[in-house]
Amino acid sequence: MRESFRATADEIAKYKPHGSRAEVLLSTMLAEHLGGGKSMKRSWDASLPVFAQRLVDAGLGDIDMLIEYPMPETAKSAADVVLAGIDPRDGTRIYFVVELKQWSITRPAWESAQFVEVAGLPVQNHPIDQVRGYCEFLTNYVAVLHGRSESIHGLVYLHNATRASVRNLFDRAPDRSGQLFTSSEDAALVAYLRERIAPAPEVVDELLSSDIRRCGGFFDTAGEILRGRSTIALLDNQRLAVAAVLNEIEQAAAPSNTRKRLVVVTGGPGSGKSAIALDIMNRLRDTRHSVVHATGSGAFTTTLRKYSDKRGAEVNALFTYFMRIYNNHRATGVEVLICDEAHRVRRVSDGPRVKKSGLSQIDELVSCARVPVFFLDEQQAVRPDEVGTMKMIREYADHHGIQVRHVELEDQFRCGASADYLDWVSSLLGLRAGAYPTSWRGDGFDVRIASTPQKMEDFLKSRVAAGETARITAGFCWEWNEPLDDRTLPADVVIGSWARPWNKKGPTVVPSAPHSEYWATDPRGFGQIGCTYTAQGFEFDWAGVILGPDIALGVDGRLDVDATKNCDKPLKGTKNKPVFDEDAERLIRNAYYVLLTRGLRGVVIYATDPDLRDLLHELVKVGPRRRASGSVVEL
Repeated sequence: MRESFRATADEIAKYKPHGSRAEVLLSTMLAEHLGGGKSMKRSWDASLPVFAQRLVDAGLGDIDMLIEYPMPETAKSAADVVLAGIDPRDGTRIYFVVELKQWSITRPAWESAQFVEVAGLPVQNHPIDQVRGYCEFLTNYVAVLHGRSESIHGLVYLHNATRASVRNLFDRAPDRSGQLFTSSEDAALVAYLRERIAPAPEVVDELLSSDIRRCGGFFDTAGEILRGRSTIALLDNQRLAVAAVLNEIEQAAAPSNTRKRLVVVTGGPGSGKSAIALDIMNRLRDTRHSVVHATGSGAFTTTLRKYSDKRGAEVNALFTYFMRIYNNHRATGVEVLICDEAHRVRRVSDGPRVKKSGLSQIDELVSCARVPVFFLDEQQAVRPDEVGTMKMIREYADHHGIQVRHVELEDQFRCGASADYLDWVSSLLGLRAGAYPTSWRGDGFDVRIASTPQKMEDFLKSRVAAGETARITAGFCWEWNEPLDDRTLPADVVIGSWARPWNKKGPTVVPSAPHSEYWATDPRGFGQIGCTYTAQGFEFDWAGVILGPDIALGVDGRLDVDATKNCDKPLKGTKNKPVFDEDAERLIRNAYYVLLTRGLRGVVIYATDPDLRDLLHELVKVGPRRRASGSVVEL
């Protein structure tokens, strides 16, 4: 996790970029620590000392300000200031998340109280919603704050504005996690702070040393949301993505509208696509808009059904598959169709009990919905018939005269929020033209190379024993067989003396193993090896990945793919539908990209090719690694 800058309110209130030697030193330290360029530095120069002076006015000159406090497991999002101390009213711990704005005048945007227009800026979230999102996010991710939501307060300060100049912002009702102050309320802000917080360095230390651990997994949260008991904590451009989709839905529903509208949300692994999809769905379920969620993944859809509050035909209608949309909805249609994992959209719908329409699958999906919404990451297409790309969707829309709105998610919430890691994986796998494998020098995400699959498994077992989640996945380089007659699983994945089964195949009940669709979420899944089809769409604290015989180090120092050593039948093609070598190679690289980006905290990689294994050891420089707990683990 990135670090914030710690200084007292007295120090920041005296901060002048061109003042005394000490003040210049503080300015330099702040700029070097936080980065962000000239515009960001101007923001600190203008805002931080003003807020710090309000703290000093409240008698809180000794309180520590944690500046640019990062949202855990994100690459970009950060709160301007976090305060931690003691509530003088009852002696309990209290925390303030502070968002500072230099805005002087605002207007409503998109005809919604949730969004604002500010001169010179793109449309912004309402700052109260922004700071509320930060409060919720910290409660979910910082262990010391778990179960303490009532102790976390959100505060917005617009020091250049008056109440009259940002009148529209006060249309939102304030609450504990969203209080708004302008220069008109300086006296009220000082009184508010003086009454509610007192300095306590030990509380700050406790916050800074806290474990970063999400309170429940994605599907636990999804279950609470689908039962109406919770909401998803969304940040910054995730909220704008939700707003863009909802705005398109409202525009499409307007009586004057005569054109179909289509939304595409793109983002890499862990950018929050599925969370946004569920948030939109949850918001629409209690409105006049009909909504259906569809994917091309059996494991992902089946798991959502399991965690939903609906059952039987109702849940099957709510969460379904791309190939079933046309048969189920061509007569009545659906107002909003959420197509999650849309990189898995096929050329045509083809499956059991699917009546062929003669249309392409994209045509089926779009024709059945007033507003189809596609969430996709093009590098996660893993089968020859998966054609979901931005280019394909836009070409289809242009041909049919459909208006397209594209929302790009920039932040990263998986892989330790490390954009460097995604770049490293892309270079390693040759997914970028001309790229060579590079050394891993990133931080915030733990990359380890195992010398044997047994050492990988032993390490991951230790993490599971410590209460974390972990799974081992592999390239599809071994045959996948049905359970044995004694209702045990065959050891299909064999590497020397080490042998483990794939996730279960077929309907036969095996007491020691879950159905393959629940491999990622059932604790019994750790005993089997997963593949792309059972891992895609899921995440674990730790991902173990076996690079199989289909990928090896080439003579030019890059990774070569040998599709003949891959057992995934769709990659073999047929006489009528051949799969060309370059397509198979691209899809195998994509499959490993999916597997290598399932981890939240770390990844352990084992390569069956000895030369590739040696290269990975050199790139990552594996040795003893000290974890936050102080234990030393060597792979």
